[in-house]
Amino acid sequence: MENDYYFVDTSEMIAEIYREAADIALITRPRRFGKTLNMSMLRYFFDNRLETSELFKGLGIPEDEEMMKKINGYPVIFITFKDFKDNCWENTEIKLKNLLSGLYDSFYETVFPFLKSDIEKEIYSNIINRKANIVDYQEALKKLTEFLFRVFNKPVILLIDEYDVPIQSGWTYGYYDEVIPFMRGLLSGALKDNSFLFKGVLTGIYRVAKESIFSGLNNLLVYTVLDERYSHYFGFTEQEVLTLLTELNLKSNQTVSSDLKTWYNGYKFGITTIYNPWSVLCYLEQESLRPYWINTSSNDLIINTVESKG
Repeated sequence: MENDYYFVDTSEMIAEIYREAADIALITRPRRFGKTLNMSMLRYFFDNRLETSELFKGLGIPEDEEMMKKINGYPVIFITFKDFKDNCWENTEIKLKNLLSGLYDSFYETVFPFLKSDIEKEIYSNIINRKANIVDYQEALKKLTEFLFRVFNKPVILLIDEYDVPIQSGWTYGYYDEVIPFMRGLLSGALKDNSFLFKGVLTGIYRVAKESIFSGLNNLLVYTVLDERYSHYFGFTEQEVLTLLTELNLKSNQTVSSDLKTWYNGYKFGITTIYNPWSVLCYLEQESLRPYWINTSSNDLIINTVESKG
C-alpha cells in the first residue's frame, strides 16, 4: 500500500510477456478485468523514454534479475481503442486519425531528426496535421516501428489495448464494412512479418476471426479465458480478495467473505478461479452487494449475434 492505495501485484506478467514464445500475443478478457492497467504496466516497465524503476520496488518483478536488466530498455508504442464507441464511421474515422496524429506528435522530437527524406518528413507531418491519405494512416504503426528502430537500433514493443472496440462498434452500428479494411491494414501491417518489432501484445474482449482482421498473421497466439496462461493476471484470485479483506479489517466478517464469493466469484480462467475485480472494488467502496458489472458496457454484439441465429 502507498498513499492509502493498494496495488494487486501482477508484475510477474512482465516476465511472461517478455519470454513469450510467440512474437504476437492476443489476450482476450471480459470488460473491467484490468486489461488497460496491465498494458500500462508493461509500457511503464519497458519504455526507454521513462525512468520507472522506483515504481516497481516492492513488487514481484524485481526478484527477477534478468528482467530488471531490461527495464526501460525498449522503444514502446502504446495505443488504446477503449473509447471508440461511436455510432457512425465518420466519427470513428476522425478518432482513428486523431489517435495516430497524437501518437506521431508524441514521438516527434525523438523521430523527426532521423527521417531520411523529404517524403518521409512530409508523410510524418501530414499524419500529425491529419492531412495524410488513407494508406499512410494504415501504414502508420508499421512506419513508426521502423523509425524507432532507426533511432534506437532496438526492436519495438507494440502494445494495443482494446483492439476490438472499433470493430464491435462497426458491427453494432452498421459500419463494419468500413472499419474492417482500415483496422486490417493498420494492425496486420504493423504485426505481420515486421522485422522492426520485438513483441506485440494486444488485448480485447473478443477474438475477431483471423480471416477478418489478422489476414496471413501466422506469428500470433491467442489466449482466451479457456487458457491457463496469464489466467491469474486479470481479475482477482481468491487469495488476493482475502488479502484485501484482511487489509481492510473485513476478513473476520465471514458473512462479507461468503457474500463476495457468492456474488462475484463466477469466473474460471483456465483452471484458475477469478473474482470480478470491478464488482469487488465497488463493494469495498460502497459496502453494498449489487450487480455493478452489468452496467459498465453494452453486450449488443453478443445479443445481435444470438438473435440472428434464433
